[in-house]
Amino acid sequence: MYYAGADYQPLKNLTLSLHTSQLEDLFRRDFAGLKYKIGIGPGDVFTEWRYFSARETGRELLGKVDNRTLSTHFGYSIKGHTFSGGYQKVRGDTAYGLTWAEPTRICSASSRSAPFALANERAWMMRYDYDFATLGVPGLTFNLRYVKRGSGGSDGYQHRQGWWSTGFGWGGGGVGADDGLELRHPVRRFEECFAALAKCDDALEFCRCCG
Repeated sequence: MYYAGADYQPLKNLTLSLHTSQLEDLFRRDFAGLKYKIGIGPGDVFTEWRYFSARETGRELLGKVDNRTLSTHFGYSIKGHTFSGGYQKVRGDTAYGLTWAEPTRICSASSRSAPFALANERAWMMRYDYDFATLGVPGLTFNLRYVKRGSGGSDGYQHRQGWWSTGFGWGGGGVGADDGLELRHPVRRFEECFAALAKCDDALEFCRCCG
């Protein structure tokens, strides 16, 4: 396994990133990113773009890996409140190459319970965040998010899902910088998924069709 990467700040509020990593005989993944923030009025406008490309390597122990994922996030922050949205699109014949120890939220629309990163999958995201540091409680945050999923893969199934997620997080108050606690409640809402049930032979196939 190897990893290399560089982050460059040509401006104080602009960060450009190029990273590459490889799991021997499994797959290689390359990453390019952009983060930009500028003050407008009493708050800040921000945007972040992430692009991933993965392909098989070496003895190809995982088989074919063909994935290109674009993830975007943009919004406005003011006095502890953050209102934002994003779009995520996966291209290629396989899902996003995620390792076991990697945080699933590396993509804007992804979460631990719903990565939205299958082959040719796309998703739109809206979210609201509040940082309680504004009220004198550093480390405590609240998040409310809605993700709209649309997918039309090569298997011919067309389905959309709505996914609500809300929760509280606590970080930065422990011994280490990575210490934290998160409480989250996700709710999935199927809109057209049951229309695909007639095409599925059994319950397992239905799960594959409708995620």
